[in-house]
Amino acid sequence: MMIITATSDAGPAHYLSAVIKNINKNCHCLSSNISSRIFNDYKIKNRIIDVRNQNELGDYIHNAFPDKDLRMIITGTSWGNCIDKALIKFGIENNIKVISIVEHWSWYRERFTLDNKLILPDYIIVNDEIAKKEAIEDGLPGEILYPLGNPVLEQMAQKKLKTLPKKKWLKKLSLPDRKIVTFISEDYRKNFNEKSDFHQGFDEFQAIEDIVFALKDTHHLLIKVHPSEKINKYDKFKSRKHITIIQKTDVDSLILNSDFIIGMGSMFLLEAAMHRNDIISYRPGDKKGFIGNKIRATFSAKNKYELKNVLTGKQKIQNPGFINSYNHSTEKIINFIEDKLN
Repeated sequence: MMIITATSDAGPAHYLSAVIKNINKNCHCLSSNISSRIFNDYKIKNRIIDVRNQNELGDYIHNAFPDKDLRMIITGTSWGNCIDKALIKFGIENNIKVISIVEHWSWYRERFTLDNKLILPDYIIVNDEIAKKEAIEDGLPGEILYPLGNPVLEQMAQKKLKTLPKKKWLKKLSLPDRKIVTFISEDYRKNFNEKSDFHQGFDEFQAIEDIVFALKDTHHLLIKVHPSEKINKYDKFKSRKHITIIQKTDVDSLILNSDFIIGMGSMFLLEAAMHRNDIISYRPGDKKGFIGNKIRATFSAKNKYELKNVLTGKQKIQNPGFINSYNHSTEKIINFIEDKLN
């Protein structure tokens, strides 16, 4: 009995890795150049697939599983023409059960849309009842939505963070002995441009400019780029004093040693909020909203002046904790998969 798991993006790759590590089945993992790095971090064997040729993907699967014992496909929900949608279509065409996971609280319908057509799996797992309600409001059928939790958030809540002493961490990243303001970047300008229906009302470049405005002389800005972003996208900031740009670092140390953590809508903000009550979501002119702010896991700074008040200490933050909200997620998801296999 064989299960194929696949995704193109980093976020769902973390989620699927947690599932793959805990399911007692033979999983064959397909990936993109981006998600492959995540699967490799979890020591999960994977194969990078180019999905631009649907026939090539089908031929590969048929050759890889000549005994036709492929029983299920589990995908992430990446945007555009990606391996996630290619595998959903393959499952539909070959009468193979497909489960897709939505690891975030956003763009539910768009995750399953390609060329203005909706491509739906048999089942969609979402994080909670809030996500199910939002997904239904966004146009997905409620009868295929299952709010089973999020194994990444569950694991983060259970994890005891291990970190380098701050001075060693600063030295390792060639950072000065200052208060570190960490910005968690995402590719908003590319994915949600101003002409798009999905425009957020801001982008990462505006966010960084506003953060720079709000910094004190005793601060140093650390920009952590997303795995899907090119590190040179922020080259124009390199010449500015007290700004460092990185792509990879020890996550535990980043969470515990940063004096401030600011993001826009990243899942990382929720993961960090499992261990801190002062995580900031900065979304100036926000049109769409962020779940972290809705459930008060993060503090919503709405403009650069509010942000400056936080960074200068005039505004104190103490977000309510939600560390136990996703207990037993992995168990519920594995049980669901097992049930649908029978």
